[in-house]
Amino acid sequence: MKREWLISKLKEKISCGGAYVDLGGEGLGPQAISVLAEGLKCNRTMEQLFFLFSDIGTKGSEALASMLLINNTLKQLSLLTSNITPQGIRALSNALIKNNTLNYIDLGGNAEIGSEGIKPLLTVLSGANTTITTLRMAQINLGVEGMEFVADMLRVNGSIEDLSVMDDQIENKGAILFAKALKINRGLVNVNLMCNNIGYECAIVIAKSLEGNEVVKQIMIYGDYPDQVHDKIKAIDARVLTEA
Repeated sequence: MKREWLISKLKEKISCGGAYVDLGGEGLGPQAISVLAEGLKCNRTMEQLFFLFSDIGTKGSEALASMLLINNTLKQLSLLTSNITPQGIRALSNALIKNNTLNYIDLGGNAEIGSEGIKPLLTVLSGANTTITTLRMAQINLGVEGMEFVADMLRVNGSIEDLSVMDDQIENKGAILFAKALKINRGLVNVNLMCNNIGYECAIVIAKSLEGNEVVKQIMIYGDYPDQVHDKIKAIDARVLTEA
């Protein structure tokens, strides 16, 4: 009964013609997602779609990908903690080769994705897609290997402005990879590297990598560093925020 009610409400939300739909906490499964995605294929008003704690899975992701191949209105898609699988990422990535409207995607909290799972998306963002400007990947288990893929993408991508890899276990090695890519990249404006166990020596390396870069506004690292370390990093580049 609840499933039928949810599907009815989804159809109602689609038909209302609003630009924003927040489905956080609805606990939607693949069937409900498929109904929503089908309704959005011809929708010309909705620009923002947000999920939280849903069970989208591979089938739901494939349904959303199918929608993105047709829909040319949706600009923001948030899939926070919604059981997004590596297979789902592959489907969404293939859709983003053709879709040139979506500019914001948040995959945060989907730990199953991992370093290999995110690779198809990063490959697409390395050339085929230049529309995405905000990419949020907090808590998807990137690790150092995944950060290497991200760094490779950043060397050739000039469209992503807002990047989050918060709490992704990238640690010092991943931070150094990012710093090297930052010397080349001229698209990033805001970066979130918080909760990655990055030491102050690497924070200094990141600060030094900003020499000659006038595009970046802030890089958030944060940590319990001594005051003199804060002062040293700030003296190199105040855009690297390391205060707790």
